[in-house]
Amino acid sequence: MARTKSEARKSDGQGAARRGPSGVKAKPEKAAPKDASFVVSSLQEWQPDGWHSYQGPGTRETDSVHKTLKAANKRARELFFKENPWGLGADEIENEDVEEEVDEFGCVTLTVCPPDSEMWEVQVEMVASKKKK
Repeated sequence: MARTKSEARKSDGQGAARRGPSGVKAKPEKAAPKDASFVVSSLQEWQPDGWHSYQGPGTRETDSVHKTLKAANKRARELFFKENPWGLGADEIENEDVEEEVDEFGCVTLTVCPPDSEMWEVQVEMVASKKKK
């Protein structure tokens, strides 16, 4: 049986992210650098399940870049719930088993993998600016 992305993270020793129900604001454990940007990206891919043919990992697509975490998380939720690849409404996708993770900076990752369908993930990633010398 295929592992979910979160199961793989847990067993591979990558830090466990804080989880919460959709829409719940979790306070960041660390403050992001003031010059940081926040990138919203999405990933749509079939998971290897040992039954269906597996075409390899999907390609992550950058959606937008934001100056604030609040704006990036808002866009991530909008992209995930309203612009999903199946054309489902927000209420319909909420009926699926949506997994929400929040990293130490407060960046959200939303994931869902309905039965017999591809996984849909939207992620916010903090990118610190490089200092000019």
